[in-house]
Amino acid sequence: MKLSSCFTVLALAASVLAKGSCDADEEYCGSYLIKARGWTNNDLEAAIVNSNLGARAAADPLNVLFECIGGSRIDAIKYCHNTCRETGPRGGNDYCENHIGGHIYSSIWVPSSSLDVRMPELVRTLQDKEKVVFHCALSQQRGPSAALRYARERERTLGAEASHKQEVYVLEGGFVQWQEEYGKDKRLTEAYVEDIWREY
Repeated sequence: MKLSSCFTVLALAASVLAKGSCDADEEYCGSYLIKARGWTNNDLEAAIVNSNLGARAAADPLNVLFECIGGSRIDAIKYCHNTCRETGPRGGNDYCENHIGGHIYSSIWVPSSSLDVRMPELVRTLQDKEKVVFHCALSQQRGPSAALRYARERERTLGAEASHKQEVYVLEGGFVQWQEEYGKDKRLTEAYVEDIWREY
């Protein structure tokens, strides 16, 4: 059993070498490699498996940052918890975009402007989670609205019975209240910049 698993991984890794193209030493978002460079989801997933970035990265390969090792070899180097920002054909490395001012550790950032497009991905990615918490700055409009839209899409996609196996919450007070209490705790909040929140 172990031997066949090893060959499967090696076969997947070989596909990473054969498909798309890239410029050596450049960093690319998975989304850009698929859209503009000829790579496939399978190619990206193989590189992610080889990198040990984890299940979250494997479930969301478009938001993984890859380094080009040669014209047709990539290594997965980082999962962008928020968004992988493409620089496009104008050049320069793609990069992980973080929330300005900080974010809750291991959270997923989805701007309200892209929620409709990303909703099927969210339902799929989060379907096995017991609890899902939405928030915005104050959790008064965008956060509650996103939670409601998510709950409705989850029920529409998975059915009422499966949908009720997950609890959907809205973070009371939003990130503003969160950062007042937990902003400086690096175990709970990443990339926190206290100055940004002083006047909020």
